[in-house]
Amino acid sequence: EVTHKSCLLLTSREKPKEVASLEGDALPVRSLRLGGLKEVKGLFGYESQLRILTERYAGNALALKVVTTTILDLFDGNVSEFLKQDTAVFGDIRDVLEQQFERLSDLEKDIIYWLAINREPVSLSELRSDFVTPVLQSKLLEAIESLWRRSLVEKQASLFTLQPVVMEYVTHRLIEQICEEIVNQNLDLFSSHALLKAQAKDYVKDTQMRLILQPVINGLIAILKNPITVENQLTKILAMRCEESPLEPGYLGGNILNLLCQLKTDLSENDFSDLNLVAKRG
Repeated sequence: EVTHKSCLLLTSREKPKEVASLEGDALPVRSLRLGGLKEVKGLFGYESQLRILTERYAGNALALKVVTTTILDLFDGNVSEFLKQDTAVFGDIRDVLEQQFERLSDLEKDIIYWLAINREPVSLSELRSDFVTPVLQSKLLEAIESLWRRSLVEKQASLFTLQPVVMEYVTHRLIEQICEEIVNQNLDLFSSHALLKAQAKDYVKDTQMRLILQPVINGLIAILKNPITVENQLTKILAMRCEESPLEPGYLGGNILNLLCQLKTDLSENDFSDLNLVAKRG
């Protein structure tokens, strides 16, 4: 901030807070947000396939470099064959996202998880209403701005969502965390986040069932070996919550109900009458 005649060029995946506070049209500090590459070079496929590939990684040069190498090495440059694998997160791409995620605050992680659950762009007021414990508007704005600086969040008009590759990574992480919590009965995310939003549009709920609920069930079956054991674990957690803290706000009751329904469990023997299925904290 001292007077000088030199010029400093700083490149980063996220904008430092110090830069954000010093920049402005009438100030000596400027920033340029790069929108990403528009097409992928060195690969072959239909134009629509190349466009899907570029959009999946939001034009991110590093991600496209990694995925291009993979497509050339494993699929002889054939984009169509790579897209059939139906995954965007692997290898170095996962490592980069992992590093960014671990640096987030608890509130930023909560926001990221909610954006993955919502599956489509949402307003700040919609996002705020998802939280069990009320979040100050100022804190929410600060966290969203921080995620925006890290290029983890996309903004469409006044709505917010995740980049496709970030959406896939966070969804996988959410599923793994939920499975671990259910198995260990250490229920944090499982209580604070709804896996299926009752008020969501039908097509969003269909997506949540297909990409979140069913994968959670598949993960639990893989760990606990069979659906009956999964049902028993869920009903055990339900009984414990009803006995210990039935009125505690959160999404745990609704999540268990939805998982049991997805398992096609006979619910006549389960008692949800004393359990708080409403998430909000007064």
